[in-house]
Amino acid sequence: MDADITNDLKTSVWYYKSKEFLGIMCVPDMKFLESYLNNGDMNKYLDTASAGIEDIKKSWEVILGSVFLCLFVAFLYTFLMKWLSGIIIWLLILVIFVLEITLGALFY
Repeated sequence: MDADITNDLKTSVWYYKSKEFLGIMCVPDMKFLESYLNNGDMNKYLDTASAGIEDIKKSWEVILGSVFLCLFVAFLYTFLMKWLSGIIIWLLILVIFVLEITLGALFY
């Protein structure tokens, strides 16, 4: 079940060499994967990942502050819903009742 790397988009984007295992599964051929990783094609992906990690290291204070701000807003919203949910429900029932009366009068 050998296959080559190809860009044939009709079937699959990327193929790798594999070998049969226990007669029912295919597993990657490690020699092929090691040669691919050592080929240097992965360097651009590793550079991009390293740049992303460096950005996270530089902006960890902003990320942490955003997390705590979101937690505070969520707890505030939950607290307000505990006290205001009854008022909101009764206002919703009143609005629906008035809307039914108004639409009934308009379409009668």
